[in-house]
Amino acid sequence: MAVRRVLRVKWFFRYLFWPMAAVLTYGLTLLFARFPGYTESFYSTGIYPLIGKSLSIVSSLVPFSLSDILYAILGLGVIVWLVLLVSRKIGFGRWAGGMISLAAAMYVLFYWLWGFNYFRQPVHERIGLKHAQPDDRQFMSVFADIVATANQTRPDSIMPVDLAILDSLIEQSYARYSPFLDVGYPMGKRRPKKVIAGSFFAKAGISGYYGPFFNEVHLNNYMHPLEMPVVMAHEKAHQFGITSEAETSFYGWLVCYYSDNDVLRYSASLYAIRYFLNDGFRRPGFQPVADQISYPVVTDLRAIRDHWLSMRVEKIDRAASKVNDVYLKSNKVERGVQDYRGVIGLIMDFQTDPSAVIRVLVD
Repeated sequence: MAVRRVLRVKWFFRYLFWPMAAVLTYGLTLLFARFPGYTESFYSTGIYPLIGKSLSIVSSLVPFSLSDILYAILGLGVIVWLVLLVSRKIGFGRWAGGMISLAAAMYVLFYWLWGFNYFRQPVHERIGLKHAQPDDRQFMSVFADIVATANQTRPDSIMPVDLAILDSLIEQSYARYSPFLDVGYPMGKRRPKKVIAGSFFAKAGISGYYGPFFNEVHLNNYMHPLEMPVVMAHEKAHQFGITSEAETSFYGWLVCYYSDNDVLRYSASLYAIRYFLNDGFRRPGFQPVADQISYPVVTDLRAIRDHWLSMRVEKIDRAASKVNDVYLKSNKVERGVQDYRGVIGLIMDFQTDPSAVIRVLVD
């Protein structure tokens, strides 16, 4: 009898525990999506800071990416199990049960360790930012200010920035603006790590990513040096429980653009200019402002574009974009990969909200 009981317990934890936990987790995603205020209080500002801090402390103990290793092990494990199934070393029932439990476990861990943040309140509610409806004149005014900043802060020579120094500068800026951004700084450690398969990621146009299972920021060394500051700041925003790509891009832009360091300010300016060029070229008054971009800045914009084009493999890029689009939409991000473009709206909302700008400048 005791042996049977032990076997039943083993069978439960092997085949039923994770699927049942996944069903419960799915139910919570529906609840949190309907009541974002509850998500904010219970998870995003309640449980998650403890989880994020604990994970970051553990992952900071090693210099390499635990996330990359986890994904490699999972991929290898799936292949091994498939080989065992094909070679009839294991039965279909055991194989299917194992695969379902593995998928369910990853699903549960993803949401409890970070993913529930997808259902938190929008950034406008969290930081008290007004929704703007800027006209063409206001659009061009903000565009012109960013162009002027780029012209003024452009360095004499483009040299790779020491990662540790850059990390320190961005951390200082996050500490300074954390009250406005409503993030519980420091919330653990945010040691940036290199992407192991950087060359492959570059072919897909990926400059960095956040690993939720170990609270890790990953940077692709194949990106252009001028992009490094704003990309690092973007990925660090994810560690604070910010999931929307538009919001993390806005956080990354703000902490760099309002930094005292010209390298950070220039990186943020270049990043924003690309969006303003894409969104503004059909607006009245666009050309006079675009003509204000200095030749060295134009050269840098072209260099960044050519840098990525030289590494891009179209099929890999499109496949990665499609996977990301499906992933975002499955987490209630209705615009999918188009959410990245929402950063320009947030920049406009901020730059045309005097009270918000004053709150940042007085910090």
